[in-house]
Amino acid sequence: MRRGVTLSPCASSSSRPRATDARGQRTPKNASAPRRRREKTTGKAKYAKRIAQHMDIAFMDDPCATLDLPRSSRETPKLIVYDLDDTIWFPELYMIAGAPFVKDPATKTTTDCSGVEVRVYPAARASISLVDTHEAFSGTKIAVASRTHRGQWARTLMSMFDIADDDGARSLAQCVSFVDIASGTKKAHFARLREASGVEYEDMLFFDNEGENCVDVAQLGVICVHCPGGMTADAWNRGLALFARVRG
Repeated sequence: MRRGVTLSPCASSSSRPRATDARGQRTPKNASAPRRRREKTTGKAKYAKRIAQHMDIAFMDDPCATLDLPRSSRETPKLIVYDLDDTIWFPELYMIAGAPFVKDPATKTTTDCSGVEVRVYPAARASISLVDTHEAFSGTKIAVASRTHRGQWARTLMSMFDIADDDGARSLAQCVSFVDIASGTKKAHFARLREASGVEYEDMLFFDNEGENCVDVAQLGVICVHCPGGMTADAWNRGLALFARVRG
């Protein structure tokens, strides 16, 4: 018994009257439960149609596989949004000691103040470069939606990471048109991104390593890709395929 709480006596379950149906037969106590479960499942299924599930693990040293291109302008997202931690880069910011960050000019590796290297997933770098340079995405912008209170670290790293391996590479920060880094829900992030970009939710494609974020954002009408193992070429291709299928 909980301290300070007095429980009052009540009738046993066997002494309570049971509900009956039109024929006078007793109905089960949980007769309405299956209907509630069906309604809940139907709601999840509705949002699940906007979420592509990807379970492969991204490896930093593996080359990026082939990235698909949209088949038409109708099947091309107008805004492609990436989460940061364990979607674009790894380790996640809460795992490291943080600033000041140092970039080696020779190797182009980026490390935190304790010497831990933060790296960009190959498919994240390749897909951002593709959107930034390919004519198929001439009408597409890139955005970042990151739920963290280490915003200054994130912005610093974005300015340090190159998106291509040549000397004329643009930084991640230069490739991104809209940045929303703040604590709070991803729904709030996307409301602000919609206002800033003028792009409707149905014209957005979102990549995130957390399934909860994908479910929340899918409720807005955004096509989402859950990639818990980091960004990969398959996650990219699944996202474009789902976007095209939904836009149909």
